[in-house]
Amino acid sequence: MNVNHPLCIGIDVLIAYDQLEAHQYANDLCQRVTQRLGPACEMNLTAWNFRLLEIPQLMCSVARTAARAAMIIIAADGNNDLPSGIKTWIGMIVGAREAAVGMIVAQLHGIMREQKETAPAYLYLKQMADAAGFDFLAHVVEPIETATPDWCADIHERTHKRTSVLDGILLRV
Repeated sequence: MNVNHPLCIGIDVLIAYDQLEAHQYANDLCQRVTQRLGPACEMNLTAWNFRLLEIPQLMCSVARTAARAAMIIIAADGNNDLPSGIKTWIGMIVGAREAAVGMIVAQLHGIMREQKETAPAYLYLKQMADAAGFDFLAHVVEPIETATPDWCADIHERTHKRTSVLDGILLRV
C-alpha cells in the first residue's frame, strides 16, 4: 500500500469459505474491486475455512476480528444452507458490531444466477445484513459448462469440406 498517498485507505475484508476454489474466487473478486478503486486503496484480506470457524475458540476470536472488518464475504455453495456453526458465527459478528457500517457479500457457487434469490445461504445472509443495517451484495460464480463435443456435426462438417488434398485424390480417380 502506498502510505504516502494522501487518500490512501486500507479496507479490512474477511473471507469465510466452504472450499478452496470458493476462496480463490473471493480473492479474485477482491483484486477486481481493488483495481477499480485504484492505487490509493488496498484490501487487507483475512480468510478462514468454515471448518476452522466452527472450532469454538477460533469462532469467538475471528468473530471479533470480523466485527471490525468493512466487508465480510461468505463464499458458499448456493444449493445448501449454511452450517449451523457458521450461522452462529455470523450472529456473533452482528451482535459484536458497534456501528451498522459494513457489508456482507454472499458469493455463491454451484447455482445459476437466476437461482440466487431463492438460495438458502442468500436468504439467510440477506436477512442478517438487513437486521444489522449492513449493506448486502450477492454474487454468483456460475458453474463452468463443459461443452460436450458434437461428434455428428463435426463428422458432417468434415465430409462436406473439400481440401486441396481431397481435390488431388478426386482428380486421380
